[in-house]
Amino acid sequence: MAEKSSELHGVEQGQSPGPTEATLRPADRMPSPDLISWPGRSPEANQAYGISDPLRITYLLVMEDERLDRMTAFQGFGRGWWPLIWALYQLAELPAQVLEPTWPLDSLLRQRIGGASGLSWMPIMASALDSLMLDEVGFCVVMFTGTEPAARRAAAWAARQPRPVLHVSSIATPRTMTPDAMNLIVLRDHCRAVYQAHGGEISPDRRARALEAIEAWTPRQPVSIDLDELGHNCTTPNHMVLRRAGRSLGEGIPHWSSIDEDAYTAAILASATAVMDVRKAVGTSNVNRLFVPLPKIVLTEPALFRFAYGRGDSRGTSLAPATVMMIRRMQQQKGLAHLIEPKQLSMLEHDGQWQGAVAERQTETAVQTAGVGLMAAQSCAAVVRLRPEVNHVFPRLSEFARNIRAVNPHARAKSPQLLQRLQDALARAVGPERIDFVRRYGGPVRIVSDAPLELLPIDGLPLALRYDTSRINATPGNLMMGELAGRVPITVDYRDLLHVLVVSSFNEDDHLRDFMREALDQLEEVRPGEFTIDFRRVTTVDEFVEVVNGSTAPIMIFDGHGVQDDGRGLGGLRIGGQTVDIWRLRDRMRCPPIVILSACDTHGLDAPSHSTVGNSFLAVGASTVLATVLPVGGREGALFIYRALLHLAGFVPAAIEVRMRLISWTEVMAGVLRLSLAKDVLDHLTRRGVLPDESDRAIFRGVLRSVLDADSDWFETMMEAVASAAVPHHGRDLAGDAQAGIARSEAIRYIQLGRPERITVGTRELLEALVPVRPYPAP
Repeated sequence: MAEKSSELHGVEQGQSPGPTEATLRPADRMPSPDLISWPGRSPEANQAYGISDPLRITYLLVMEDERLDRMTAFQGFGRGWWPLIWALYQLAELPAQVLEPTWPLDSLLRQRIGGASGLSWMPIMASALDSLMLDEVGFCVVMFTGTEPAARRAAAWAARQPRPVLHVSSIATPRTMTPDAMNLIVLRDHCRAVYQAHGGEISPDRRARALEAIEAWTPRQPVSIDLDELGHNCTTPNHMVLRRAGRSLGEGIPHWSSIDEDAYTAAILASATAVMDVRKAVGTSNVNRLFVPLPKIVLTEPALFRFAYGRGDSRGTSLAPATVMMIRRMQQQKGLAHLIEPKQLSMLEHDGQWQGAVAERQTETAVQTAGVGLMAAQSCAAVVRLRPEVNHVFPRLSEFARNIRAVNPHARAKSPQLLQRLQDALARAVGPERIDFVRRYGGPVRIVSDAPLELLPIDGLPLALRYDTSRINATPGNLMMGELAGRVPITVDYRDLLHVLVVSSFNEDDHLRDFMREALDQLEEVRPGEFTIDFRRVTTVDEFVEVVNGSTAPIMIFDGHGVQDDGRGLGGLRIGGQTVDIWRLRDRMRCPPIVILSACDTHGLDAPSHSTVGNSFLAVGASTVLATVLPVGGREGALFIYRALLHLAGFVPAAIEVRMRLISWTEVMAGVLRLSLAKDVLDHLTRRGVLPDESDRAIFRGVLRSVLDADSDWFETMMEAVASAAVPHHGRDLAGDAQAGIARSEAIRYIQLGRPERITVGTRELLEALVPVRPYPAP
């Protein structure tokens, strides 16, 4: 095994490095993984290995209780977010744990880039506090409140707890700290008081380390950079990232705006480039073999609920003409520059009702801006704000989707042209400057948007097939903010992921019923004894819930029919002859961290509402969902699952060995999708007579090597091999034939939802080589 990183030297799993070890130079002080949670390990063992870390600081954003019918109208945020937006900005500059302010900045940033030292923060309704005890939340706890009822209830809860809770509130009371007064020194004093008075509740070594570190807390001297601080939502996320990275900005220009669209593009990319410069200066090291870099680029754009784009009929309503006009401007907006005609300005001067609708939309955009900025700040990721035009490609997307769903095979012959038209529309909406930025810096990429950006063409290949890509939808806003808050990271041995639950809901007379079972039987023949597959058939919702709740498998595969929302707000799965809304099962069902949906339209990107099966499984508790954006064939879906599981058993350990590091679940599934696309394209070229029979096998072996090496140019490598092996044919358009194969491939019909990068996969042997640990307890 390769020599251990000096930055990992001396670190004990489940413990953070202390500043007093003589063997550690200052640059070597690194924390342990946030979480090493092997399936089957007992809660006691997990606690011993540092999951319940008393050195971590927990931040709670306490909101008033709200009903679903009181969410914001355009994007679906709880109205409790706006009074706490200042807290989101403040969180971006607070430490994740008590040792962090003493660590060298570059070492700390390398951890953050790899997803370590992430903030433990969560929004919580005030009523939920009543059922929580402090130890269920954390050892050191800070609460933020922004309304009088939430502040009163939070203060009452804090008074009942066995340890002091720091309460920061914009509502002034005798026992709260004002936001302006809250700073690193105030937090230090609170943490010192907690550890001095209650340090006997934790291990002596941790108490000693905490108190020694707290005494060494000093505000960092920021590094000045040449970037003016333009006060606008399009640049604010990157400013949050830069400040958390210890950088200070230049001249502040509050309330910046322009009538020039190019000025917005330049400002966005200048701030994003400044973040990438920080990442370049910090670099990576052997520590990132353990802390795998998270997405480096975030593509984001607020959205409206799909139904909110409908023009509607304003006749007979109480809406004033100026309000109707402003709503339609929001619906039709394509750029970031705002221009208003004299006639429209005159309408606004004579009617003030429109101000409420505009203020609500501005609030929604500001909350998404702060949420995305806080998420990106924790991993030093560059945020590229897009243009509202990306939300106007849905007619092209629906056209392509209807073609894929067409029964007539002659109609589906138009698929390549329709996909090209959709991709052209996406490329125009995103713009060449932003595409060049993505191309220059590469992946991984996270999407926080409703637009189908996975299909954005990057040198002839959809974004999600070019770079490792995951998605958080912008609607509904509350679900988006919950996903932005993140999950506790999980590291597993790939062998533990070979325990899989497969739930099939096909009726007995359905001709698709046995395809999955046959594929799994073939898998057992190819890899005998490697998998533990629980294949269960269900015919009722109760059976489905019972089977899922009774399983300990970390992966659930659903095999059945998906039903796209028909416009009435209901998308679901077919079980027992009825369409089941998974969202409604959130109080009954305990969801495994990984869900793979082998069913049609489980997250249709042309769906008329946000109520998709994929979003619903995230709401129920899944960390990540591999969902389908279009119909998938029964036989083809079963083949995809066969390939995915074969990939998990064979390709993943090989990739870990070749790359000598852990790999993220995003990478795992991206590898499946790339190899599936390659196979589909090579099969298409062989059927078209472009490739001679059997030549595709040798080409595919080359693709396998490229994907194994994480080569982003794997497709070009494949096409070079295709050109060398192709049957001579005058005028043959190889690129066009390949694009036709891509358009028909099932691989472009899957997307990764949620936070798949928070699940990292390795081997016990590699982890024990990277981090000196005592023996793992038996599962």
